[in-house]
Amino acid sequence: MKFSFEVPIKYLEEIDECQDYVYALAHMLDNKKYFEYVTKTEKMVILDNSAHELGESIDVKKYIKLCEKINPDIIILPDKLFDRKRTDELSNEFIRLYTGKAKLMKVVQGSNIKEYISHFLKIQYDNKIDIVGISMSRRLIAPSLSFVLKYNELTMPIHLLGCCSPIELIEASGSTNISTIDTGLPINFAIQNKEFPKIDSSRDWKRISGKDLDYEGEIDIELMKKNIKIFKEYNYEISGY
Repeated sequence: MKFSFEVPIKYLEEIDECQDYVYALAHMLDNKKYFEYVTKTEKMVILDNSAHELGESIDVKKYIKLCEKINPDIIILPDKLFDRKRTDELSNEFIRLYTGKAKLMKVVQGSNIKEYISHFLKIQYDNKIDIVGISMSRRLIAPSLSFVLKYNELTMPIHLLGCCSPIELIEASGSTNISTIDTGLPINFAIQNKEFPKIDSSRDWKRISGKDLDYEGEIDIELMKKNIKIFKEYNYEISGY
């Protein structure tokens, strides 16, 4: 399982050694330093359409032009939060216009559990899609990550867009399909100058809000690295690595 951590742009270079791949947010790429970091890296790049931040992904044609500039390894197809129909419309338009060779990830959407699971199953059987994305919206629709994963029928790789708690890493360890995760959780604790907690149950989890990528405040770099290590251990200990 590979991880990418959402770190304020100011600290990207300092934390680069902790990144298994680069997770780039489309709406932030106007920032020169961020753009240079993403385009110069030799690591795998996943380009996110910024629907989580904006409600709906950036304009399809604008997104395609950005894909041509970035040349990512994986593109998250345009989507809209909680709207399966609009997500399908946007992703189909992108696929019709896109001529590149990047792998395509489609994010599961739905306004209720029936729509969400139905969409999850449909994406798994879509031969135009290489990776299925499970977004943070799952926490508002499904009772747990494990509940969603029990509807996993094929071997298509899964990407977790965000991690709701470190306990999800324990749940994720039961699925060989989950290949990549992006999260800001360990960084958020460092921003508050707190060590990432070691817990045994989701009942003990208390989430801390993060900051935008353009946050310019001071963060303890070594604390960020320590928090990332603690976070990863939730997966390694269970998986036996």
